[in-house]
Amino acid sequence: MASVRFTGGISPAARAWICSELGRYTIPLVPNTKRPAIKNWPDRATLDREQLMRWFLGARTPYEVGIVTGPKSGIWVLDIDVKWCNGFATLRDLFHRHGARQVPKTFRAGSPSGGQQWYFSYPADGRKIANDTSRPGRLGALGAGLDVRGWHGQVVAPDAPGRPILDDSPPSETPDWLLELVTASERESARMPVITSSDMAVRVADSIADELAAVVRGGRNDQLNRAAFQVGLIGAQGVLDEAEARSALYRSCVQNRLIEDDGPESFEATFTSGWSAGLTSGGKA
Repeated sequence: MASVRFTGGISPAARAWICSELGRYTIPLVPNTKRPAIKNWPDRATLDREQLMRWFLGARTPYEVGIVTGPKSGIWVLDIDVKWCNGFATLRDLFHRHGARQVPKTFRAGSPSGGQQWYFSYPADGRKIANDTSRPGRLGALGAGLDVRGWHGQVVAPDAPGRPILDDSPPSETPDWLLELVTASERESARMPVITSSDMAVRVADSIADELAAVVRGGRNDQLNRAAFQVGLIGAQGVLDEAEARSALYRSCVQNRLIEDDGPESFEATFTSGWSAGLTSGGKA
């Protein structure tokens, strides 16, 4: 079973067969979506080959393959989103805060938007990993752009269109610090202090982000630098955290196509420069 691998360019039926070989319970998904195509899907997910063939070969609808996460399949998935913010920046901050220096060697797949999904083995000690979603207006347990797919969760199977295999290593055990965050009994206790004061900080950051999104093509990088400087001034007062400021401005740069044109590395360099200058000017070196 350890030799079974996704090979690329295969049919949904073949993906489902590989999933069953790996012990991943699967379900059919509505084409071109992430929505289950059947009711009671957590209970109906299966490894049964005959049922899989009926779903993925016998049905008129060309279903895609979904993998049910949690103890049933023995995995949970960290979903790193880049559609509305930079989940990789949030994850980098988490690594830094917890003194983690090495990226886990584990199964990873890409996503159509440029994000990634990291697969980890589900804890065998009975601890529950709940599903958790980050979205505009709600940071989630791990922070902006980091989603958790655990008990009664599901993800599109890797190797589907737009979901290349980036590392076909077996799912590794979850690093202790990350496992502590995703299994916290009180979800709020797992939440990192991304916003340290009132919702006014979010509104201030969003107003600057909206201004940036409206900037015309010329001068966008200069505007980003000015906006990062302004939120740095706010951050110097202890009202706004760097991760939230970065997420708000990254979202705007996706909207105005700066990320597409100049790349995330350029954004990071300009944001860091402006943010640091704002902190210094605001009295927090």
